[in-house]
Amino acid sequence: MRRVRKEETETGELSPHEARDAGRQLHAGSLLAAGNGLLILSVVIVLGAQLRIALIEKPQCTALLNAAAQKLTAVRSAQLQTDEAIEKREQQIKRSGAMETQYAALLTELLELSKVDPDAKLIVQKWKIQQQGAPQADETASSRASVSESKPNTLPVSKPKSTGAPQAK
Repeated sequence: MRRVRKEETETGELSPHEARDAGRQLHAGSLLAAGNGLLILSVVIVLGAQLRIALIEKPQCTALLNAAAQKLTAVRSAQLQTDEAIEKREQQIKRSGAMETQYAALLTELLELSKVDPDAKLIVQKWKIQQQGAPQADETASSRASVSESKPNTLPVSKPKSTGAPQAK
C-alpha cells in the first residue's frame, strides 16, 4: 500500500491523511484570514469613529481656542493699562512731594516772618499754623498753668554737692 500511496502522491492525488491535514490547514488559514479581516475591520471602525468625533469637536475646540485668545488679549491690555496707571501715580506722588516741600518752606518762612510782622502773626494765629514739634508760646504757657493747677509743686530739689568745705548760709 505504501507504493500505491507514493504513486498517488506523485500523480497529484492526496492520500486521505494528507487531504485531512490539508483541509485543517485550509480551515486554519481561512480562520486566520477571517480573524485578520475582523481585526482590520474593527481598526477601521475605531479610526472612523475617532475621525468623526474629531470633526464634530473641531468647531468646539476652535471656539475654546478663540475665547482663550480673546481673554489673553484682554489680560495683556489690562496689564498695559495698569502699568500706565502706576506710572502716572508715581509721577503724581513725586509732584505732591515737591509741592509739600514748597508748602513747608512757605509756612516756615511765614512763621519766621510772624516774629517781626504783625500781619503775618495774624495769619499764623487765624489759621493756627505751627511748626511740628514746637508748640506755640500761648499753648505752652496754658499747658504749664494747667499742669501746675492739677499737681502741687513737686519738683525735686537738688542738693548741692559737698566738697568738704563748709558752705555759707
